[in-house]
Parts: sequence; structure tokens; C-alpha cells
Amino acid sequence: VTFTTHASAQLFGTVTVDGVIFSDAGDMVGRHLFTLSNRFPRVVLHEWIVMPDHVHLLLALTPNDSTSETGESLSDVIQWLKTMTTNACIRGVQERGWPPYDRRLWQNEYYDHIIRVADDLDRSRRYIIANPANWEMDRDRDPTPSP
Repeated sequence: VTFTTHASAQLFGTVTVDGVIFSDAGDMVGRHLFTLSNRFPRVVLHEWIVMPDHVHLLLALTPNDSTSETGESLSDVIQWLKTMTTNACIRGVQERGWPPYDRRLWQNEYYDHIIRVADDLDRSRRYIIANPANWEMDRDRDPTPSP
């Protein structure tokens, strides 16, 4: 899953040769990623990276054990994550002097890709891990991996 800041605003940090150095807002997004499985027990987060203007997640929604409950969808998970990080970012701007952003924190949509084979899983994992190293090369392109 990939989702991007509104107008591709670089709010979450800077990329160096050593990786991403998170801003306070980038740290906050990372902290919310660690809470996903608490809020959504079916979510298994395999890999992730917060980049200056986007987030990549490699996650799985495990089968639901309950016959009476349908469970949350990927859309529910991403909506929750965007809502929580937007609210925290608003507080950061108002109370901690974080840099403001233009109208919305996130673009409305997100990109998802269903992984069906091990090679695709490995490719996606490598893409996410290598994302900071490829930052300069990718800056002029869409931040989503090609299917």
C-alpha cells in the first residue's frame, strides 16, 4: 500500500545517504504504524517506510476467526491511519510549532497491490527497503511501485 501527502508536500523528513531522518511529523506517523495491530488485530505489518512525502506499507489482513464479525477492510485500516495521523499533525502544528500544510495532510486515494506469489512479496519488500536509496532517482516519478 502506498499513500502520499496532499500536493506531495515533504513533511515527514529528509533523505540522506544513511536513510530517512524523520521530522517530528514523520516520527508521529511511524508511531501510528506501530499501533496498527493493536487497533486492527488482523493486520500484520511486514515492512514499512515513511518517506518525506509518502508511506509504503507491506501488510497482510489475516483471516477473521469469528463467524459473526466481518472484520475491517484495507480501506478501514488506511482511513483510520490517515485520520489519526491528520489529527496528530493538526495538534503538532497548533501546539508544537510543526510546519503547517496546505488544507489536507493526505491525498484522498491510496495505491494497493495484492501479492499472490513469493517472488512478488520479495520484490515488494526489496522496493520498500531500498526506497530511501532510490529517492533522488524516483523524485520525478510516481511514488508507487510498478505492478
